[in-house]
Amino acid sequence: MRMKYFQMKFRWILWVFAIFANGVLYAQKDTAVKPSVTIISTYKPVLISPAKINLYGSPLPADTNREVRTYNIPSQNYVYSYESVSLNPLKLQTDSNELFRTLHHFVKVGFGNLKTPYLGAGVFFNKIPSMLVSANVSSISSKGSIKNQDYSMFSLKSNGSYFLKNNEANANIAYNRNQFYLYGYDHTLYDFNKKDIAHLMNDFSFSLGIRNTNKNLVRLYYHPVIGLNVFSLKDSLIETTTNLMLPVEYRFNDKFTSGIFASIDATSVSITNQPSPKEKFSNNVSSIKGFVKFKSDYFNVDAGAAAISNAGHWSFLPDIKGEMPLSSSNVILVAGWIGKVNKNTYRNLSGINPYLKGQSVKQNTIEKEMYGGIKSNIGKYISVSAKAGWERYKNFQFFLNDTAAGSILNAYTLSNEERINNFSLHGELSYVKNDKFSLMGEVTFNGYTGMKVNARAWNTLPMEARINFMSQVNKKMKISGSFYLFAGGHYLQKGNISKVYEGGSDLSLSAEYKISKMFVGFLHLNNIFGKSYERWRYYPVYGFNGLGGLKVNF
Repeated sequence: MRMKYFQMKFRWILWVFAIFANGVLYAQKDTAVKPSVTIISTYKPVLISPAKINLYGSPLPADTNREVRTYNIPSQNYVYSYESVSLNPLKLQTDSNELFRTLHHFVKVGFGNLKTPYLGAGVFFNKIPSMLVSANVSSISSKGSIKNQDYSMFSLKSNGSYFLKNNEANANIAYNRNQFYLYGYDHTLYDFNKKDIAHLMNDFSFSLGIRNTNKNLVRLYYHPVIGLNVFSLKDSLIETTTNLMLPVEYRFNDKFTSGIFASIDATSVSITNQPSPKEKFSNNVSSIKGFVKFKSDYFNVDAGAAAISNAGHWSFLPDIKGEMPLSSSNVILVAGWIGKVNKNTYRNLSGINPYLKGQSVKQNTIEKEMYGGIKSNIGKYISVSAKAGWERYKNFQFFLNDTAAGSILNAYTLSNEERINNFSLHGELSYVKNDKFSLMGEVTFNGYTGMKVNARAWNTLPMEARINFMSQVNKKMKISGSFYLFAGGHYLQKGNISKVYEGGSDLSLSAEYKISKMFVGFLHLNNIFGKSYERWRYYPVYGFNGLGGLKVNF
C-alpha cells in the first residue's frame, strides 16, 4: 500500500511540472511574427562512385633463368648477297613471288604476243590449327618467229608443315616438265621435225625434314632432311639422286655457336641413248663439316673445315669467313677462305645451259676461293659493298660448241679443264626505303687463266651486270623491273676458229594494279629493246614479248 501511495504521488508531480513548462513556453512565443519555415541548406542528391575492386596482382618474381637481351634497331637498308643467275634465252619471266607459297587461293590467267598462254593457280589450307599446306601450279608456252623456237614449261609444287609442341615437320614435293628444242641449226640448209630435235626434261623431287622450334634442355638445334630426286632427259639419260643432310648446332649463348654438318648425296646415272648394254655409273659426294661461330661488337668469325669424299677421293675444304668494323668509319672489312663441291649432274648443268647434249660426266668441280673486301651503309637507305676474289677450280666444265664433223644441230657439249684460275671483282649497291621503293644493282668481272686443255674460257662471261627495282606507287599499283647487261665471250666456230660473240642487254618491266580485293590486273614486258641477242651462240632469244592478264583471289 505504501509503494502504491508513492507511485500515485510521483505521477501527480509530473503532471504539475508539464503544465508549468507549457505555460512558460507559450508566454515566450512572439505573436507578432507569422509562422514560417526557414531553409538552412538545400539537399542535393549526389551519386557516389562505388569502390572498385583492385584487380592488379602483385608483381611476378623475376625469372633469373632468362637472359636480358638488348635490342638494337637495325638500319632500314640491307646488304644483299647476290648470286649470278643464268639468263634463259627462251623463258618468259613470270611473277616469281607467287611460286611455291601463297596465303590465299588464286587463279591467274594471261596471254602474250608470242602465242603465249599462261595459267597459274594456288591454294592454301590451314583448317587444322597445327598444319599448313600450300600448292601452286603454273603452265606457260611460247612460239618464236624462228621455226622450232618454241618452249613449254609446266610446274607443280606443294609444301606442308605440321607443328608439334617443340618441333616442326615439313614435306615438299615438286614436278617440272620443260620442253625445249635444239633450233640452233642452219635453217637455210636443214629442216627438222620437232620430235627429232626435242629436248624434254622431267624433274621430280621429294623431301622430308624435321626441326626443333624451341630450345631444348641441351640447347641443340637440328634439322635433318632426306630427299629423293628423279631427273630424265627423254631418250638420253636418267639420274636418280638420294640425299641426306644432318645439321646440328649447339648454342652456348648469343655470341658463340658450334656445330656439325653431315651430308650424303648419291646419284645413279643411266645412259639410255646408246645400244645395250646401257652405261651406268655412280656420282657420290659425302661430307662432314665442323664449325664455330663467334659474334661480338668488334668482329664476327665463322670458321670451319670440311672433309669431302668426291667419287671416293678425299679432300679437305676450308670455310672461314670474318667481318671486322672499323671504329673510325662506318666501314666493315670482310675476308674469307671458302671451298665447296659443285656436282656436275645433267640436271644442274642444264639449268645453266638448256641446249646441252644428253651426256653426263663423272667429275665434280671443286672450288676454293680467297676473297677480301668492304661493305658499308651510307645514311639510312644506301648500302655498298665490293670484294676481290681469287678462285681455283679443279675439273671445271666449259660449255663448248659441238664442232665435230657431221654435227649440224649446234648443240653444246662439255669440255673438262683439270685446273683453272679466276680473278673476279664484284660490287653491289642498293637503295631501300622501307617497302615503298628499292633499287639494287650488282656487277661482276671475271678473268679466267691457266687453261691447258682449252685455248679459251669458252662461253663464259667476262662481265655481267644486273639492276633490279621496285616501286609501290600507291596502295593499288606496284611497278618492278630489271635490266641485265653482259659482255660476250669466246666460242668455237667450225674449223676450230675462236670467235667472240656480241654481248647483250635486256630490260623487263612488270606492273600490278589492284582493281578490287578480289581482282588484280598484271602486265609483264620482256626484252623491251627488242634486240634478239645470243647468250648461247646460234640460239637467239625472243625479241620483244609481253604477257598480260587477270588474277582472281578468293
